[in-house]
Amino acid sequence: MYVLLILFLFISLGCEKKNPCKDLQNGIFISPELPANQTMTSAQVNNYLDMPKDIAECISTEGLIESILNYPFVGLISAGSTSQSGYVLLKSKYRGLSELEKRGDRGKCLLKKYQSRDPLDFDKSWELVKIGKYLLTGFYLEVILSQYINLRDLDTQDFKNMFLRSLEVYDLENTEPDYFGYAGLAFSTATLARMMLINNYEPFVSLYNTDDIVFSFTETYSPDDPSLIELIHEMALEYSKKIKK
Repeated sequence: MYVLLILFLFISLGCEKKNPCKDLQNGIFISPELPANQTMTSAQVNNYLDMPKDIAECISTEGLIESILNYPFVGLISAGSTSQSGYVLLKSKYRGLSELEKRGDRGKCLLKKYQSRDPLDFDKSWELVKIGKYLLTGFYLEVILSQYINLRDLDTQDFKNMFLRSLEVYDLENTEPDYFGYAGLAFSTATLARMMLINNYEPFVSLYNTDDIVFSFTETYSPDDPSLIELIHEMALEYSKKIKK
């Protein structure tokens, strides 16, 4: 009897050790702080801050999204020649993005995050650095959710909801041009552009195939030209009338 009890406890403890996600902070992986006066190479720093493979495999998709947005170098999205190349750069440094692309519920979870996050939920009395970080986090979220692989993971209803939410975010951000401007509106607009392309909305597909600037904007989020953004937004409004029926 005692032997069986000891064996049971041993197996239970072994199972606990195999769950590296049990000690996460609210289900989120927070990269460790770099030691003071560290002399690591860039590759060693990347490895030190990266999400461990065993955690990537057991963390929830919601926790994975939050972990990516909390990654110290998530700003690499802004470090590329375009935001799309920045996404690719970040993905090469941080395991979280590759893991997210494997999740079957990623589209639904990204939509839930997008719907729950208010782009205007910042206080204008905050320090500019804090405001900037809040705004950038929203832009990074839009770059992540608007990857083709993630948009194509949405079912019909969620695709519709993502499209309409992108229009809502555009409208919200457009009320604060001093904080967002066309550079900020570019991300929700590119999301709309990619979704119209995926769904073969003929007026947009025709423009995409014949206008190099529209093609570039859709694929890279650049250039953030005001007239271009307004044109695509107007097309998106027209398309929204079709999907609302």
